[in-house]
Amino acid sequence: MKKILFLLLVILPVGGFLFAKESTSFGPKTSEMAYRYRLPIEVLENIVNDRYDTIPLDVLHNPVAQCDVAEVDTIRSENGCWVWAWIDGVDLKFRIENNPPFKVFVYGETGGLIAVKVVSRDSRVLDDAKVTIGGRKMTYNPHSMCYETEMSGSSKSRLLRVQYNDNVKYVDVNSVKPYKYRNNYRYGEDNSLKFSYIVTDKPSYRPNDTLRWKAVVMDRKGIWQNRDFELFIEKGFRDAPCKLGVVKSKRKGVYTGEFVIVDSLNMITNRSYNLVLKDKKGRIQTHFDYEDYELHSLNVDVTTDPVVKRLSDMKFIISAQDEKGDRITSGYATITLKSGYIRSVYKSEEFVPDVLYASTIPLSETGKTAVHIPTDGFPDADMNVDWKIEVVDASYEKVTENGYVSYQDDLESKDEYRDLYVNTYEVADSVGFTVSNPDSIMFRYAIYKNDKLLCSETVRHLDWRQKASGPAAYTIAVSYDDRNI
Repeated sequence: MKKILFLLLVILPVGGFLFAKESTSFGPKTSEMAYRYRLPIEVLENIVNDRYDTIPLDVLHNPVAQCDVAEVDTIRSENGCWVWAWIDGVDLKFRIENNPPFKVFVYGETGGLIAVKVVSRDSRVLDDAKVTIGGRKMTYNPHSMCYETEMSGSSKSRLLRVQYNDNVKYVDVNSVKPYKYRNNYRYGEDNSLKFSYIVTDKPSYRPNDTLRWKAVVMDRKGIWQNRDFELFIEKGFRDAPCKLGVVKSKRKGVYTGEFVIVDSLNMITNRSYNLVLKDKKGRIQTHFDYEDYELHSLNVDVTTDPVVKRLSDMKFIISAQDEKGDRITSGYATITLKSGYIRSVYKSEEFVPDVLYASTIPLSETGKTAVHIPTDGFPDADMNVDWKIEVVDASYEKVTENGYVSYQDDLESKDEYRDLYVNTYEVADSVGFTVSNPDSIMFRYAIYKNDKLLCSETVRHLDWRQKASGPAAYTIAVSYDDRNI
């Protein structure tokens, strides 16, 4: 036992070093670059519940994006569950981003009541989500439109889990307090709008964008409100809020509106702001990001040969330019080749996979990125190869180009081929055929015994023989390039 423990202590650090040093999962510059991978929900749950203290290595394959390690905290991923991973020395570092297509609002009361409202991106209250806290199911209250449960102060786990369809979000509700002060309004027990919410149509906006918002307002008893409210943009504790006006309900309990983000609002780019609906009895709010407007027009051109001879390299030239015509020299391209229309397979047992090739490469500093893909591992078949190339520049603007290549024998490079020569032989107890193929072009043969098919296949050369048990008539049919011999 002591020997086994000693071996483990010796092997584990060495294995971690080899992974950081030699693994290609993270690309060539693992100490400088971070890579984004899709994270399975079950791995997220094991991390959140402290069953895993790191990311399993078999999850880290087929990265969908990359960036400098220093920029990881500044990038917002798309909807879904993701993980950014990178190597720091010999240690695997990671940051999880879970962005489900819904929002979760958590409210707390002094009596121990925890209320949770789940709202979709189109502002619908979701009443069929699965909400648990500490493993205990929360019950949906149609009057408050919240999932509710009583939580005592001695509860050990206050980890909230919300699942809707295939998306899961975890919220640590230990930070939910019964009272919270801001701008002379008190949240919690005295806030009459505690079961209301307000959402925007997007998480971020740029100058001259139109911000559309919707609010659903009810009091603590679940009664829809119809009174007037004031709408504000809060810029921060040091800055005075900007009043946008007084809003009236569209119908009982529902308020909607929109406004254009213009210069007169004096908003500063690359900052977060609160959109607030309030009156003397209470307030509700949501936040949005205001980003700098950048004119990007990523133009991508991909050139390749329309026909590639079998066993020859496939070659792609990727050119990327910005809106001014300047070369894009930083970014990466993801190349995926899939099997398309299959005209013929040269071996009856040949397996044709769906994905033939996939790789992510950095863009060349010359502005033109040359990619050579060997095809010696491709199926022995005459078919189309569908390609997709996704180019992402340094500002994470993305352009996708698609097409296909005809992967076949070089049938069009010659006007004619030399004939195939068929030789037969017969000895005392066997018969056979051989086919001489000067141009080594794939051909199909069929052998018959007394007009009954014995075998048929597509090959480049043939040397066939069989024992003869008695008198019989053997014939062979050979064809290639639409010519029969």
